[in-house]
Amino acid sequence: MSIIVDNLWAQILGFIVLFLGIASFLQKKDVPLKGLLSVQSFVLAVHYLLMGAYTGAVASSISGIRNFLSIWTNLKPFAFVFITLYVVIGFLNYDQWYDFLPLAASIFSTYALFYLNGLYMRYVFLLSISFYLVFNVLVGSIGPAIMESVQLCVNMVTIYRLKADEKY
Repeated sequence: MSIIVDNLWAQILGFIVLFLGIASFLQKKDVPLKGLLSVQSFVLAVHYLLMGAYTGAVASSISGIRNFLSIWTNLKPFAFVFITLYVVIGFLNYDQWYDFLPLAASIFSTYALFYLNGLYMRYVFLLSISFYLVFNVLVGSIGPAIMESVQLCVNMVTIYRLKADEKY
């Protein structure tokens, strides 16, 4: 119970992130998905900052910008810039082994957002979500840990729905 009381505002923001995450992966169209992921990333950055998970906070801030820019497909050259930023942040902020999890997740998501779409983008998101799930459990981030668990399920359901649409 102490993790909730000690970080009450952070945990409240974490539950807001949970609802934004669920809403994002319920989207069947890529643009609303990327827009909601942008908002979710910025709220998540503040959550991680309050939790003292600074690598996660910086990675989420950059991801918010990346998610928003990825709405326009002609920005593919920026993918390399974002991936480079994640690598630099990793070296500058490394404290625990698990600090690399949000960075690896962000690198995979960057590739997916800029170079993939539809089903393939969501397949890569499954890997990224898994890395964030482990990170959130390790830093005691309750709402986002639940969110990643739910997002795994919701993303799989959306993949199923997209595959079902292909049959008709």
